[in-house]
Amino acid sequence: MRIPIVVFSLILVFVAPSIAEEPSLATVSPPSWFIDREDQTVMLLLEGFGLERDAKVSFRPDSVRVSKVEPGRDNQSLFVEAVIPKNAKAADLELTVETAGSTLSYPWKLLPKPERRFAPSVLEN
Repeated sequence: MRIPIVVFSLILVFVAPSIAEEPSLATVSPPSWFIDREDQTVMLLLEGFGLERDAKVSFRPDSVRVSKVEPGRDNQSLFVEAVIPKNAKAADLELTVETAGSTLSYPWKLLPKPERRFAPSVLEN
């Protein structure tokens, strides 16, 4: 009876860490951004598991440029500084994170800037 328990314990010790280390990307905040007439810099928060300090982050197509990547705590997040050029077009993009063992992707959108609608003045006599 003890041998199966010992074997099961050894399997957990050696297999569980490799299962737990599988990188994943759960969320990207904000999930989209508006294009503008000027260059914009946006800080994105990527949350998941196994997001390594030296991960390479990029966008496809490459209309948005990554200028800086800062690691979060315990390989569970990355802070990504993205530069959206003034000539960017509204598009569905793919955010790609390359770690030592895998490539993760997540959808991200550039949206047209909404038109401003001015409300009538309530101070008129």
